Amino acid sequence: NLSDKMFPPSIQKILQGVDDGRKRALFILINLFRSIGMEKDEMEKRIEDWNKKNQVPLKEGYIKSQLIWSYRNKPVLPPNFDKDYYRAIGIIPTQEEIRLKNPVNYIIKRSNLDNMSKFTHNKRKKILE
Repeated sequence: NLSDKMFPPSIQKILQGVDDGRKRALFILINLFRSIGMEKDEMEKRIEDWNKKNQVPLKEGYIKSQLIWSYRNKPVLPPNFDKDYYRAIGIIPTQEEIRLKNPVNYIIKRSNLDNMSKFTHNKRKKILE
């Protein structure tokens, strides 16, 4: 149940729709969503929404075949930020993304920081009471 703000900037750009590299972007999104344990229904809905934002949407049959193939296999991490997948579709990863290497690592780090700040906030609140 992640909001889009938890995703790395490169993934956020992909989620806005792409002009070129739609199949590579789909590969990245499917592997990311599966790797973070996104439910099948939510994943399909997010991919459908993303595809509508593409200048030329991918055919529904192609997306379904990629999803079916993905469900038949174990989840695989999305490509690391230093791979050409991102640059080939016009996405230039930030230094932070490159340092964290993979979109999944970024999400875990971001999630841990958010949880830590909530914990710290609650702890401060109890101390002040």
